[in-house]
Amino acid sequence: MKKIISFAVCLFMLCLCIMPAAAESGDILEIKLQLGSDKLLIDGHTYPCQAPYTKNGVFFVPLRSVMEAYGAEVNFLGKGKVNIVYRDVMLDMLVGSADYSVNGAGKKLSSASEYVNTIAMVPSELVTENFGGRMAVAKDNKSFTFILEDDGAISDFSTVIGSISKPRIGNSYFGWSMSIPKGSQIVSTSFSSRDISVANQQRGIAIDVSVGVDRGKKLEDIVNDIKLQKKSYGMGGEKKVVDWSINDTAAPSYAEILANSHYKGSVLQRIYISGGYVYSLEISSYEEINPGRLKENVFCKSVVNSFSLGFKGDEKDVYDTSRVSGGTARLEDSVYGFSIDVFPEWDYINDRYLYDPYSLMVGSDMKEYMSISPLSVGKVEDMNKYIEEIKQGYSSNFNSKYYRFIKSEELELGGLKVNKLCYEIDFNGNRYVFEENLFMQGNVLFDIEIKCPESKYQTNKNKYNSMISSLRYSAKNSEEDISRIINSNEDSDSINRVGKNDDITNYEDKSGNWKLKLPGYWTASESYDEMSVTFGNSRSNIYMSVESIKNTAITRNLEDENKFRSVSYFTADKDKVKLVGKKTISQKGASIRNYTYRYQNDTDEVYADVEIYVMDGKDYSYCLYYMVPDLFASEKNVKEIQDIWSSFSFK
Repeated sequence: MKKIISFAVCLFMLCLCIMPAAAESGDILEIKLQLGSDKLLIDGHTYPCQAPYTKNGVFFVPLRSVMEAYGAEVNFLGKGKVNIVYRDVMLDMLVGSADYSVNGAGKKLSSASEYVNTIAMVPSELVTENFGGRMAVAKDNKSFTFILEDDGAISDFSTVIGSISKPRIGNSYFGWSMSIPKGSQIVSTSFSSRDISVANQQRGIAIDVSVGVDRGKKLEDIVNDIKLQKKSYGMGGEKKVVDWSINDTAAPSYAEILANSHYKGSVLQRIYISGGYVYSLEISSYEEINPGRLKENVFCKSVVNSFSLGFKGDEKDVYDTSRVSGGTARLEDSVYGFSIDVFPEWDYINDRYLYDPYSLMVGSDMKEYMSISPLSVGKVEDMNKYIEEIKQGYSSNFNSKYYRFIKSEELELGGLKVNKLCYEIDFNGNRYVFEENLFMQGNVLFDIEIKCPESKYQTNKNKYNSMISSLRYSAKNSEEDISRIINSNEDSDSINRVGKNDDITNYEDKSGNWKLKLPGYWTASESYDEMSVTFGNSRSNIYMSVESIKNTAITRNLEDENKFRSVSYFTADKDKVKLVGKKTISQKGASIRNYTYRYQNDTDEVYADVEIYVMDGKDYSYCLYYMVPDLFASEKNVKEIQDIWSSFSFK
């Protein structure tokens, strides 16, 4: 559970200290980039990145952004050395060189990798030749898409992907239908059939239909979200809105948006709200640069005007794309070899790959989800003792003000002997019930974690049990494969540990002339520019960073917010961060500027206190800060981070 709760905290730390990571989709991963654009699109989600470019005919891409989108682990080891681990591939390279090795075997790139604005850029061949997938190039040679298909992905979709023989398509579960042009093909669909993409090469258009849960927003609010790029409400990522309108006379009423997209060209989008759902219909064309012409085009207009709600599966001329049976959708996971029935309104929470690529995570959002992950390979000799250790870990790491243990029980669900732990967490007044469902499949110990708003739990708890009962394990991957995946995650932590054991360890940064003491189970990772080190404690989900800046005639006169990234971030993000205290203290033989901030992210439900200490040394200036989430602010954890700060010294 602590891994999932820390998800948003890790996102924050990644954005602040290292490099925004990306997300992997469920069955097919698509990473779209455009020459000169500082954004990349990953299965409909947009992230900042260093803009890709071509040089001497070679396409260069940002290494960390693309590889972490794959779900790979990228380790910057300092002095240009980079280590990448993905499944059974271990790649070692040196930025600035064309030579590299894969699992110990030497290889060579067509061009050397290089730094651009301190970001490592590599030829695209490094990705496609070593980590699978393929790269598709748009007709204009300006847009590129990495496509990664897991084993079995194509066969999984074989029942719904291909040419369409009927004049209309629809979805009987979500209740929509529409006409489509002859020669169209369904090119992708989500496991629950919430999202579907149709292409017609002859006419050069794409048609996307996406269904989401109605969150109580009005059409005007949704349009505003799209204009401000807060949310795309569709499958095409961020768009630049050119024009929009609300049609109140239609039944149901809809918002119509004309926009341009880096990844879809010109877009005509309609948004409907009906029956608890938000429907997005998009027709787009790379061959048209003016979205207004899509609206004026008689053919395109007839396609969007044909969209209707109320389809129940009883019309013979409609091809039904629904994959829902008995009120649930079957989700199949090719990595761990199991399938499970879930709510059709649920979808992959893709951003899990920013933090934990070894867990499958689905849900409506981060407020209600199910996470499935293997914990270990090998029989658990004493499950009661194992459960008790988990409970003790939560009691010592969670702040009792926000945590309440409810119960633990043993039960049988669909033939599985399940040990269930149930507890309650308060996030700034919003209360949630968490379940941990532990069970053995062969020699693999799995955990199905469920998070649900307290107000919905009594209604849904039996449905959650039914989901768990529906789990089927095919053992497609051997226990040896699963063990290797688990061990690769543990190996990463072992590599980055500051100590060989859990004892207090001396950590020294000789280049920055500073050092501190902390328990050996903390991990350390150096930033891509080698100017800061970020420390993390996976047991307490507390993070700390030390940034050192060389004193020069220029840097000595800079204000703290202009000198240090962390201070700059907290100064700039006034929506989530509030300065609650500022003072100067005399410690460590120096005058130290101490800033206290309150971080409050309602979307990701992260609430934390932040302490920043800025001080000037002989050759360097330093910024040390740590972030303590409310939930993990137990007496033990707070004392530990304060002891680390007390041990910090510099020259």
